[in-house]
Amino acid sequence: MTKKWLSEFGVASSYGNVNQEIELDTVFAETNKPRRGPHVNLSDPQLHNRRDQLLQLFEGDWGRLGWELQQCKQTSDLIRIFSLLLNTYASEVISIFCSPSDEVASGQSLKKIRQELRTLGQPSYDLEESKRVVHGQLQEIARAEATKKKRRIVLREQKKQRKQASKTEQELRELSNRESTLKSQLQKQEASFARQEIFRFLASGRYELNPLSLANAVANLPYSGWRQSMRRNTKSQSKIVNGSRMQIFKAIRFLSESANKQSEKDIVSVFRAGIPLLPSRHSLARTELAKNWFFLERATRQSRKKTQDRTVRHFPITELYFKNLYSATQVEGVVAGHEQIVLPKKRAISRNKRPIRSKA
Repeated sequence: MTKKWLSEFGVASSYGNVNQEIELDTVFAETNKPRRGPHVNLSDPQLHNRRDQLLQLFEGDWGRLGWELQQCKQTSDLIRIFSLLLNTYASEVISIFCSPSDEVASGQSLKKIRQELRTLGQPSYDLEESKRVVHGQLQEIARAEATKKKRRIVLREQKKQRKQASKTEQELRELSNRESTLKSQLQKQEASFARQEIFRFLASGRYELNPLSLANAVANLPYSGWRQSMRRNTKSQSKIVNGSRMQIFKAIRFLSESANKQSEKDIVSVFRAGIPLLPSRHSLARTELAKNWFFLERATRQSRKKTQDRTVRHFPITELYFKNLYSATQVEGVVAGHEQIVLPKKRAISRNKRPIRSKA
């Protein structure tokens, strides 16, 4: 920055000498230095918001999702597993896991493509600006006085500018085609990379498979691997974890673990008897399952067709329970009202009344 430039904008008078102008130069230079470290596509608030969206979605479908992820054998299975979540509020995030692709991807290959895409931005802007200038000059030339002396100059200048405009258009087309090719390649590689990372997370066994750990692991995909996504997300606890659907899933798991017998009739009996006795941590689920016992009983019977493995039967029971509940007809709703389990009322102990102690 020179003293002349500062004086034009009324800045030099505020500083008084050249040394102060040099210091101002230094300040501006420091401000415009590029940020050190890896490029981050999602800021921490954006990432945590995305994690919470996925967490809510995963908890709502954990009866199906958790069971199918445990049976996942290859990365292509994830397309089918996640496709059922496409028609939701998080479809934009989920779509990357469902896009078919045979591209081989790695973190380095994705980084290289993204860097090249970022470098195309400035040349594209420069060419657009050059195109605007050339068209402006052609308009000025067209408005020039058409005297006999100037006509040759005008025609020569028009030819020159049109040649430059044609060259600029060609360079813009090449840049646009290159950008389209890179974006298409990036989209395919991101899909492959994201599924690879989910599969690696499932195979690692380092974390318990639940909606929170899955959301933490996949929220930053495909911009990083699952480990970095997990590391960034665990720095901030989610405020919406353990929603109502997840509480019901846990209560059904508790009841299922209590039902050691394998016969359908015995399992149903254990569930019915166990609902009023659920621990206090399942208080919300106790109320809901008692109210909707008709649908839970049906789901328990239907789940026998899917699996008889006691260790995982709570997954299909939960899935079928919500499916039956939210697809119920008006008649089924009336029947469910008659079939609900009446929970015992808690005794209210008055603070003024103290227990009478017997005399020794």
